[in-house]
Amino acid sequence: MAGLEIPDQLGAWLLSSRRRRLFSWAGVALPLVLSLVRSVPPVEDWRWLNPMLVGLQAFTIAVLVILLPHPSVDKTQSPRATVAAEQFSHWWRLLWFFWLAQYLVMFGHELYIALLPNQLPSWVEALGRSALNPVSNLTTISILICYYILTTKTVRITEEAIEPMRLPWDKAVAIGLLLAVAEVAVRLNQAVTPRLIDWFPHNFAAMFDWITGIAAGLAIALFVGRIDSRYIGLPSPVIAALFVYSVIQTAWASLDNGPLTRIVVVNLALALKLLLYCVVYWMFKSGMLLYYLERAAGVHERAPAERREFLKRVQRKLNAA
Repeated sequence: MAGLEIPDQLGAWLLSSRRRRLFSWAGVALPLVLSLVRSVPPVEDWRWLNPMLVGLQAFTIAVLVILLPHPSVDKTQSPRATVAAEQFSHWWRLLWFFWLAQYLVMFGHELYIALLPNQLPSWVEALGRSALNPVSNLTTISILICYYILTTKTVRITEEAIEPMRLPWDKAVAIGLLLAVAEVAVRLNQAVTPRLIDWFPHNFAAMFDWITGIAAGLAIALFVGRIDSRYIGLPSPVIAALFVYSVIQTAWASLDNGPLTRIVVVNLALALKLLLYCVVYWMFKSGMLLYYLERAAGVHERAPAERREFLKRVQRKLNAA
């Protein structure tokens, strides 16, 4: 849109008039949502609270997927960064589609449990539980690829064209498939009676929950550490909040400890997910992503030679001393 200017500081962008109105509506909606939560049946019927909350969260993610922007690019000024930005945008969209799939799987799982409490065959429950971690691992793979694009040279420049390089997503997917097959086997082994393999510990399947949570936390921490750059200039409180988001991923393994734990963890994760969405949305619309990728490409080219030259000078001085 002609004449539209996006502030180059995240704080100014968040506090623009349109977003102040959005936050005001959010402030009005929050008490309404809390009143709805308080009006649900008593504790003995909390099985309905989980599908209600997860369904609302899935709807929120679906709206965010629809509103996903395209990055601001300039093929004439930054052709190499434009290609990298388009790579990043593709995987960022996949990340949010996988997050939506994750919430939909969680909603289906919780709704099934609410409709048929204590009536599911053990093998059906095992298969349903086994579907959660693989979908979550797809989100981990997506955010790792986004981190990879920000960190590594992913664009090839030839005399004929500037083209994207192949990204190593297939190796990550292969590892995810192996984990998924192993988890299904372990959970089905624990569900059948008698168990086919008796020497597995009773809670061995929880290992896959911990692997999923820790991997997601590491991926988000790597991504946040990369966008915590002077080229981008995010405020320290925003970075700290996003690191908190990476830390709480390890709580994935404790979601079955009770309804209160699930409510707190899932809603806190959603709030911080919205913050991450706002940060990258601003990077897209302000051109900050394009600027970062352009500057990072120059660093990738110059840094090895500059590092070698610097270390040579230091070594010569140490030898002369």
